Amino acid sequence: MFNDDFLGLVLYVDRIEPPGNTLHGILISDSRDSEAPNAIFARFGFVATSEESQTLTLRLLDGSIYTGSRRKKGYQETRFSTYDINLDLMHTLAEPRDKDASEMTMEELRDTIAHKAEADQPTFIERVELHRRLSISFACLVFAALGVSLGVRPSRAVHSRGFSVSLALIFVYYLLLTLGQNLGERGVLHPAVAVWLPNVLLSFPAVLLLHRVGRGAPASGGAPLHRWGAALRAAINARPRFGR
Repeated sequence: MFNDDFLGLVLYVDRIEPPGNTLHGILISDSRDSEAPNAIFARFGFVATSEESQTLTLRLLDGSIYTGSRRKKGYQETRFSTYDINLDLMHTLAEPRDKDASEMTMEELRDTIAHKAEADQPTFIERVELHRRLSISFACLVFAALGVSLGVRPSRAVHSRGFSVSLALIFVYYLLLTLGQNLGERGVLHPAVAVWLPNVLLSFPAVLLLHRVGRGAPASGGAPLHRWGAALRAAINARPRFGR
């Protein structure tokens, strides 16, 4: 996880060992001194807090410090067995932090959109997040229709094929959702179109498969697949073979 709550510091921890005070794989970007920024690496470390002084001490073990310079090329490497970094919790907690769109409630999203619209500020991110929550809720119905269509046949082979098709559809859905969300947040597409488009596209195969199941036809289209496979094998066998 990354943490940038402390001014001038960006902390990355690869793994946190329960109950949470032992850290493994630590990387810290320290730009508190603008003339000599540091990159700190440590294999592991411990966290200790002091309620009296409202400070947090990050004790790093077995690592290196790479110190750069704004004026000179290159860097200085310092290896250490123990290195302490004191973090001021009082100053950090006192600073108000704006919520990200993903952290807001639906009411907060609507209020933020209204306030930014009055101030003539872009609201792409908040509107995309608002529509994303609604579209994901509706996506459950689309996937339910697909699941029913692909799972009604008792044959084990059809079930296996339906499971593979389901995984492919889920992958396509989240790929389209991620792409649409990025385009919507940049204002390339309207937020509603960008986020709801994956649901609309998957609704077509869902309706088609439900229609096929209602008519008694295989939902996974087994017959066409067998015909295409037989045609491919015949074409391969018909090719002339050349000697070495």
